[in-house]
Amino acid sequence: MSAFNRTNQGGAILTFIIVGVVLALAAAGLIYGVQQRGEQARRDAAIAVADRQRDADQPPAAEPAPRNEPSQDETPATPSPQPATPAPAPTAAPSPDQLPTTGPQDEATILFVVVMLTTSITAYITSRRALDRSL
Repeated sequence: MSAFNRTNQGGAILTFIIVGVVLALAAAGLIYGVQQRGEQARRDAAIAVADRQRDADQPPAAEPAPRNEPSQDETPATPSPQPATPAPAPTAAPSPDQLPTTGPQDEATILFVVVMLTTSITAYITSRRALDRSL
């Protein structure tokens, strides 16, 4: 006689496969979204650094001197010559060759692996217990 009895668990297996596929697709979507968000954050940071460097490279705009129009009673004063001093050269921050990788990618991947491992182990133990009870 066979040690295994027919348990008619075809629907349970199909449900397990469907749930597994849905979870795998959800995980792939989550990882893709996290990577895209990380790329966007890196682009935004690079743009901010480029803007700061561009602003540092441009000399400050010369402000117009205030106009003091003499009244009719006063005589206009002669402007005193001011020596032209060169504007100090702005020092640009050293640009790194590569931006540091930051973001939730590493944490999300680790969390996903831990959750999937825990779920798989729990499902395996539950199925083994159910099989032992049916025999």
